[in-house]
Amino acid sequence: MKIFSWDDILKIESGINHELFKNGSAISVGSFDGPHIGHNELFYSVLKKAKKHSYVAGLVTFSQSLGQNKSNDFYKGDVSTLNQRLNSFIKLSMDFCIVIDFSIDFGKMNGEHFLSILKNACNLKFLAEGVDFRCGYRGLYGINEISNFAKCNNIETCFLPDVMYFGKRVSSSRIRSCVSNADFVSAENMLLHPYELDLTNVLLQKEENFLIADRQHFFQVLPENGIYNVHIITANANVLAKLYVEPLFLRLEVPNFNFTDKIMSVAFIGTSKKLQK
Repeated sequence: MKIFSWDDILKIESGINHELFKNGSAISVGSFDGPHIGHNELFYSVLKKAKKHSYVAGLVTFSQSLGQNKSNDFYKGDVSTLNQRLNSFIKLSMDFCIVIDFSIDFGKMNGEHFLSILKNACNLKFLAEGVDFRCGYRGLYGINEISNFAKCNNIETCFLPDVMYFGKRVSSSRIRSCVSNADFVSAENMLLHPYELDLTNVLLQKEENFLIADRQHFFQVLPENGIYNVHIITANANVLAKLYVEPLFLRLEVPNFNFTDKIMSVAFIGTSKKLQK
């Protein structure tokens, strides 16, 4: 999968040809924090259309979920890291991904300008989004505006309805709430895999029978303070352990430290409940 920055895309739009887009592209835009079963419907739509018309299939996402721009009282962290999301896109066999570092200047761009850049740089032919998708400055560019733009520019669109789980809309914010409340069963059912904390870039200090990490180093949502059964994931191992979530630190109690592989993540067991100390 080819990864582009937004600056890369602007350079292509300005006249630097890129062979990847010569036959056209099918794209979906979003934070895709998870990703979850709702996002999967968009991904499958993009992949199906790309295969039918020999387009390249791609996603436009952000280095960190846009939820971080909301108040700290509302937003408790990302569901997934960029590394986890990119790995999931690779497994889907996406051809490319555009990763945007959101900034104040980018946020001022209107929706028509944003889509025009994708059209010109990526030879955009198909766009799949959810029915509530909005883009551009203050989210003023919604389905009606996107549809009109697409019609004028010979771009096919597909707006998919919400995906439901137990009668309620699946969303990244709902999964964040589930994880925060230690409802790992619901989180796993919406993610289609156990909720995982990415440890690839987290410094772990060894102390007696624990590996300890500073809580402030985690940008992902954490469950309420307590003790949880988890699996330690490495490239070649899956080891049962206990994770202590505390106000200042996360402490990982492991059976031994004879790991030959770097710890990649810890996965919360779906039926895990907060254990009493």
